[in-house]
This record gives sequence, structure tokens and C-alpha cells, in this order.
Amino acid sequence: MVRAILFTGLVIFTTFCNPSPLLGDEFQPFAGIVTGDNVNVRSGSDLNFEIIYKLNNDDKVVVIGKNFDWYRIRMPEGSFGYINKQFIDVMGEAGVIKGDKVNVRSGTDISTNPLGQLSDKAVVKVIKAVGDWYQIEPPDSCSAWVNSQYVKHYSSVEDYMVELNKNKEVKNKFSELEKNYEAELSKTTPESTDIESVLKGYEELMQTHPDFPGIDKIKDRIEKLRLKIAEARYIETTSKMEAKLAELEKPKEETEPPLAVGVIEDLGMVLRRYGTHKLLEGKKVTHYLKSDKVDLNKYVYYTVKIWGTIQDAPKSDHPVILVDKVTLAK
Repeated sequence: MVRAILFTGLVIFTTFCNPSPLLGDEFQPFAGIVTGDNVNVRSGSDLNFEIIYKLNNDDKVVVIGKNFDWYRIRMPEGSFGYINKQFIDVMGEAGVIKGDKVNVRSGTDISTNPLGQLSDKAVVKVIKAVGDWYQIEPPDSCSAWVNSQYVKHYSSVEDYMVELNKNKEVKNKFSELEKNYEAELSKTTPESTDIESVLKGYEELMQTHPDFPGIDKIKDRIEKLRLKIAEARYIETTSKMEAKLAELEKPKEETEPPLAVGVIEDLGMVLRRYGTHKLLEGKKVTHYLKSDKVDLNKYVYYTVKIWGTIQDAPKSDHPVILVDKVTLAK
């Protein structure tokens, strides 16, 4: 509002208006760092506006404007907004806006303050449904406010965005390692080489990004994986030793040819009994058999291979074999 005040012929024009945020050329956006804990982020530049998020010491924000003692900031990571269901079509996590100048609000009520607006066909990430509203990841068109006393200059926006992108890459790598970590620990018999691969990833991440927010978790993972590797190596070594022992204990295949081949029959009641059984080739008896190692009765009427030693029996009409081993002939 403009008023003209007349003083002895001199006209002075004065302007009365509400203060407006310095969002034009006078204000240079910057990246700020938060200097307190539980710092309120509000939907407007006044204590009367609702609290929509909280920031803690060393959190970083992008400051895009100022209104007296308040900084206008881009919506912090982890915050969210709400859109009424009638203005959005949802497929999975993707939401497509229906209509122009659709308000993204700070709560699930039309009385809550708008954080920004979206145009027709804009796409947003939907987090979940809340009654007649969808909770969404706030787009770049949304902003919020924080008292300037809790934010100091950190860097240029450009440098901060480079840092932010690097941090996202690290977080993605960490998330992938976490999946592999859980997969390896769920195995009943994990391979030490697979665990070592995951361990190497954590060690590289700790070495290249010692200031990563999840560094304590990384150290915990490394300790547990080293124990798991020791356990896996013990199991692998024990298994190899057991396999080698079993191989040593396994009966070796006979390389010597059998002493005789034929059909075993019981010798029966005969005079001058030089064995318990006889070995026949066709209908002809070739040997008498006896053994204190093999139950020859098990092989009666079977064609077999015989290993053993020829006994000295000069009065026998057939050679006598002291049998050590019998196998069925194929």
C-alpha cells in the first residue's frame, strides 16, 4: 500500500508491505549444516506452522531462500508429503498426477499447509496409502522452513550435490553388501571363498569411506565375517580330512588275477576230506576249497573267482586252495 504524505509542499511516498522471502537474485542458495539436535522443520516461516520433520546435529540441507530469521530449504531426505487420492493414479510405487497445481500437503487434511504443487502428468514415488491420501517422497518443487539460528554455511550447492551423489553410491554399495551378508549367514554350510568376497567389500568400504554413517555396523560385520570364515575353513578342512581318511580306508581293488574260477559246491561226506567245498569247471572238479576267512556256503552253486594260496596236500587228487577272498564272477 502506498501513501502520500505532504510536508510543506514536499510529497514523500512511503511503501507498506508484508515482508517477502528473499528468493530472487539477492539470495544465493547454499548447502547448510545443522548445529543442534531435534531442530524443527516447519511447513512455513513461523512458529505457528506445523512441524513436519526434525533435523539433528551435522545433518545437511540445501537452503534456497530466507524470510527474516527463517531459511527456506529443500525437503530433507527422509521427509514426505501427502496428495489426495483423487489427484493421483498409482501403479506400484509410481504415482501420476491428475490435474494442474495439485497441492502436496504436510498432512492428511486440506487444512494443512501446502509444501509445493505438481503439474498434470508429473510422476512421484508413492510410499504408502493413508486413508484418502497417499504419502509420497516429496519432489523438488516442495520446500520447508527451519530457523536460521540452527543452520550455518557448509558449502556451495554444487559441491554438496557431488558429495551427496557419492554418498548415495556408497549407501547403495552398503545395501548390496548387507544383502550378501544376510545370504551368507543364512547358509547352513557357507563357502569360505564366498564369505571372503563379502568381507573384502566391507573392508574396502571402511578404508575408502571412514566417515560413512554406518561405519560401526561395517566394523561389526567385518568381525562376524572373520569368525564365519574361520568356522567355514575348519569345516572345509575337517571334511577334506574325513574324505581322505575314507579313501585310505576304502578297500583297494584287486589287481592280481584270481587263482581259480568256477562253481562252488559242498564237498559232502567223503573219505580223506582235504577241504569243505569243491570248485568245478563244468562238471569237472578242479580244486578243493577251505577257508577260515570266508563263509564258502554263501557261494554254493555260484560261479565265483577265488583268491588264496595252494596248500601242500600230496595225497589229494586235486589241488587244495586255502581261500582268502571270493567274488562273484560277472
